[in-house]
Amino acid sequence: RFFPGQIVNFLMNLHTVPRPIYLSRHGQSEYNALGKIGGDSGLTEEGIQYAKKLAEFAQEHILTGGGKSKKASNKDRCANALHARMYTSTLRRTNETVQFVDHRVQNDGWVTLRKRQWRALDELFAGVFDGMTYEEIRKRCPESYASRKA
Repeated sequence: RFFPGQIVNFLMNLHTVPRPIYLSRHGQSEYNALGKIGGDSGLTEEGIQYAKKLAEFAQEHILTGGGKSKKASNKDRCANALHARMYTSTLRRTNETVQFVDHRVQNDGWVTLRKRQWRALDELFAGVFDGMTYEEIRKRCPESYASRKA
């Protein structure tokens, strides 16, 4: 009974209409600027500028159904672009990166690009090395540093 149920679930969620997928990394975080790994720091000024540019890109390319450009191919067009979804990790830097994206409510009640946080997108926990630079890791734990480079 398990396998037939999986087939039904697959068929119910099968989308035959092409939908573009856009991926973006977060803007530069305070830890990035300091060369540290892990953590949950906010964005630097450069990261905020990236967030603003990302919001412009979303407005000009995603929410217009594949781009304002006449060069946008039909395969990149999405008839229901205003019903796009946005997934982020739960980390501060990713949420600050999408802060400028348009989230207006459509006539049918849909919130455009409503942010959905998904813990599975969080960065892997760096353990005892969280918040350290690679140089600090090299000095404190040379064996671990060497094995990472191998």
